[in-house]
Amino acid sequence: MSINRNKNTLFYIFAILFTNAFMGAFIVKYIGYDSKLVASIGIGLITIFLIFLVKHPRRLFLILLLLSLPIVINKSFGSRVAYHSGGPSSLYFTFYDFTIFLLFLLWLAEAPFSKIKSSLSRLDLCFFGLIIMAFLSMLNAKNVQLSFYMIFRFVIIYFIFYYLKNALDVKSDLKPIILSLLFGLTLESFIGVSQYFSGGLLGLNLLGESEKTVSFRSILRIGGTLGHPNNLAKYLVLLIPLPVSLFLFVSLKKIYRILCFLIIFLSIFTLVLTLSRAAWIAFIFSMFVLILLGVKARFFNLSKLLLIVLSSITLISAIAFGFHEMIEVRLFTGDYGSARSRISQMKVALNIIKHHPFIGVGINNYFEVMHLYDNTFEMITLTLQHIVHNSYLLIASEMGLPALFFFFLFVIFLFKYVVDKDLNDQNKLSSAVKIGLFSGQCSFLLQTTVMPTDLVSTPFLIFWIFSGVIVALGKST
Repeated sequence: MSINRNKNTLFYIFAILFTNAFMGAFIVKYIGYDSKLVASIGIGLITIFLIFLVKHPRRLFLILLLLSLPIVINKSFGSRVAYHSGGPSSLYFTFYDFTIFLLFLLWLAEAPFSKIKSSLSRLDLCFFGLIIMAFLSMLNAKNVQLSFYMIFRFVIIYFIFYYLKNALDVKSDLKPIILSLLFGLTLESFIGVSQYFSGGLLGLNLLGESEKTVSFRSILRIGGTLGHPNNLAKYLVLLIPLPVSLFLFVSLKKIYRILCFLIIFLSIFTLVLTLSRAAWIAFIFSMFVLILLGVKARFFNLSKLLLIVLSSITLISAIAFGFHEMIEVRLFTGDYGSARSRISQMKVALNIIKHHPFIGVGINNYFEVMHLYDNTFEMITLTLQHIVHNSYLLIASEMGLPALFFFFLFVIFLFKYVVDKDLNDQNKLSSAVKIGLFSGQCSFLLQTTVMPTDLVSTPFLIFWIFSGVIVALGKST
């Protein structure tokens, strides 16, 4: 029996290598060499063949989905809008599309034999509200094509959220989810630190690394595989609270506790190297949220709370002391008018909202029309050609105030999923994960008040995924 199994395994390995070699040669010969396209097809074929090799393919695809979050392997197809800033400028395929497609296929195949029933929640209704407002906003869109690109991607994200909240088997999927997120955080932090100490890039542009470095007053700012330092900072503030929550609230074995601490230290170290002031503040805010939720869950008494607060202050102070010159330069030297320009950008956004309060100027169309509403002294849209550095103003500008209302309602309902039931009465691991994920979301929501982040960007994708996991955890208790 084992001999036959080994023969089958060798056959599948041979089939994988042969098919990839054939497809690679075909692409180079007849389509032209595109490293990201070749990589995407190669990974996709390997993933398909793994269905026959693993015992739980659904769990494998879930892990791959989470591991692919910081890796930007996108392949555009169709016409592309030039000189566009903000959301998608074309239709594109990315690796997580492939994994969610396979997850849905497996879910549909297992549905007749599964006891898990799908259902709509208040969060789904908020999502529907956002999608409806997105379609209505197309009535004012200068470029309807751009709106379609954005809505197409947002609908895919909704399917990911819908799948996670309904199809997750918390008992069997929770630990793989935790390990995948922690592994991704560790790997991304390691890449970022390696960029800093190597003094530049690592040649990982195939995975999303930028082709040029970003610096502030001759100090290198690292971006990992997410391209820009601010994108890496958003990723880090979303994920760091998870290992912190596990470290504080779960009774881990000594070896796991040590590993958790090392992940926390490495990721905070990486966060400092991004030189993102907003992310630094957002991270501190997430720790306050995490501690408050921990108090509500009665995970510690007053003496332990004081010990945790003092330990946190000591750790942050030690890191700040080690990088005091870098931090002082970033915080207390001129930023070339960056902060002041964001105020002017907000004025433009408020002008748009004033003129189009109900359906906005069209989703993914802010960049196309912002100059028409620019009455700032410095004509900011000419000197800084970028969308407004505030996600909430961007939503209201492009889709109207009702869309912003649906988004805030989504956040409120999500918070209720975290605290509706007594956190202390739930499984400690489940409660710690909910607290960690939601604390990361809170830090991200604060960070986006001064950073440009559209609803389908990688950081927001992680926000939506965390939301689906939190709902699934809430339903399981």
